[in-house]
Amino acid sequence: MRVLFYHDPVYELGQPFFWKYFVRWTSQMRAGLDGVQCRFLLADHLVDHARQSGVPEDEMVPVREDRFRAFVEQRTGNWNSFWYERRYSDDSLRRAASFLGRALGSFVPDVILTHSPAPFLRTLFPSAVLLHFEAGLMKFPPFPMSFYFDPCGFFRDSWPVKHVETLRVLGLTREQQQEIDGLRAFFTEELLRPSSPFRPVMDEEGKRFRRKVLVPLQFNRFFGFDSQCPFASQFEFLRWVLDRTPSDIGVVVTQHVYFETLEPEAFAFLRSRHPNLIYHPVFSDYNTASQFLCADVDAIVTGSSSVGLQSLWWRLPLVAVGETHLSAIADGSDPAQLHQIIDAGWPSWKDALLHWYLTRYCPLESYVMSGPWLRSFLGRMHQDPDTFPLIDEEPQLFRRIRAEAIRDIGRATPSAARSFELLASERQRALEALREELEQRGALIDRLSSELEQRAALIDRLSSELEQRAAVIEELRIEAERRAVLIEELTLAVREREGRLAQFEALRERMRS
Repeated sequence: MRVLFYHDPVYELGQPFFWKYFVRWTSQMRAGLDGVQCRFLLADHLVDHARQSGVPEDEMVPVREDRFRAFVEQRTGNWNSFWYERRYSDDSLRRAASFLGRALGSFVPDVILTHSPAPFLRTLFPSAVLLHFEAGLMKFPPFPMSFYFDPCGFFRDSWPVKHVETLRVLGLTREQQQEIDGLRAFFTEELLRPSSPFRPVMDEEGKRFRRKVLVPLQFNRFFGFDSQCPFASQFEFLRWVLDRTPSDIGVVVTQHVYFETLEPEAFAFLRSRHPNLIYHPVFSDYNTASQFLCADVDAIVTGSSSVGLQSLWWRLPLVAVGETHLSAIADGSDPAQLHQIIDAGWPSWKDALLHWYLTRYCPLESYVMSGPWLRSFLGRMHQDPDTFPLIDEEPQLFRRIRAEAIRDIGRATPSAARSFELLASERQRALEALREELEQRGALIDRLSSELEQRAALIDRLSSELEQRAAVIEELRIEAERRAVLIEELTLAVREREGRLAQFEALRERMRS
């Protein structure tokens, strides 16, 4: 089996190292794939990061971002939105495929893993299965990390959206329902709810509003939002939600942990017009604040935030604005209908859908980073990409999810006050990580020295082969010239025969007459 790990050379948000975490993840995946031929196509400025992550030198195919853009003739605008929204021409598709094909040479993959829209890879390798991967249903503590590998695409192109009617008729056995109920109580009631740092402030807000809805903001200039929702900014999106939400429902707002896009003035302006806006700066003092706040709301309204998937854990109604992957689990798309949506209650098919996500669609990181499991999974997807087999036997899988739960979940962001002991502990861990990295770099230097010697020998061999090929090319040129002369002679002979046939036909006509 041959696997291509495709890391889009064109970066997002003007951040050249935006994709480095995916390089780290895929390098860990590759480490267990013994006997599998792999290539890492990536931006040339990520080569050092890939090397430090353990990617073999001969498996890296570096590409310059500016040259890729220029060759495709798509120099401006959001690159991933261009491909995701299918705004490209057939010529752009062919040019992208041609550029990457030349970079990859003779390597033809059976399976391609991409974390960005890449329709040109289907054009380049029509027989390969293209799997779109990203962080899955479980992403932040206390949940263990998970991924998904979707053969259809991202967001509204994903398999769950395309097969939503199939998923909404799934059912559970009594044992499966008990397992889901137990796992849900374990994460929400045992781990998250008691750990919430927002209970006092939300208790006060509960005195003002009988019902509250959570609105986790995202960020723009990224196809994950811009191509899903018709809003130019998070301010515009939030204002629309506030305009549509009934005024007796409190609107609890959080900002993205890495991209806080709204300033205090923006919140002050919106609160002056919508007194039901609930935002406290303390929300930004904690990573993944939304996971805690789910315990104190009655529904979630979002564009394409992964917080929308958290509704399955908390049995919360979901209003999904726009067309996204969340459409598969949404109860509506208009905040104006929140009272009716909340009153409708929890449909049983959502428990079955949570079970499907856990057992088939979103494997744990520990499975994905296990070579034998990943090799078997990729092989099955290559044979039948439209079927998601069981990740593991269900009892074993659910025991593993519980065992890998992360109980240290009250992680403050750097802006929050921290104790001296915590800072000292973090610095010690950083020193240990640095020491380990230095040891790895030493081993890497030794390996690179050996590879340089091998490459020097390879260059000598290639030089000899080039001379031989030059001689063969010269022979072929001479042969081509000889054949051209022969073709010319044959052409003249054909014309001569055609003339004789014409004379013969004329003679036969005279004889008849």
